[in-house]
Amino acid sequence: MVVPAWASGCWQVVSETPAEVVAIDLSSIETGKDQVVFHERHTLQGGQTDPGSLRPIGEVLIKQRMDCRGHRISLVSRAVFSSGDAMISYEAVQPRLAR
Repeated sequence: MVVPAWASGCWQVVSETPAEVVAIDLSSIETGKDQVVFHERHTLQGGQTDPGSLRPIGEVLIKQRMDCRGHRISLVSRAVFSSGDAMISYEAVQPRLAR
């Protein structure tokens, strides 16, 4: 079985509800001067559909940047996958705008 590259990390569950499980990829954590960048995975437990395609959403993978000094968090990229692992949508922010 082929496994996507994003699935091979060391995922730590940080939140779990009946609707979704949120995990952080510990191997993706990058620290710099006053900032932290990491990958976040939201596994949805069903019932949510993508409004554009009307396909069921299985997972949302997000890359976040936290500005520790400025007390801000920004979205760097976001990929939405169907319950069958097909990508539904992808968006990324230019690095200079994600600060």
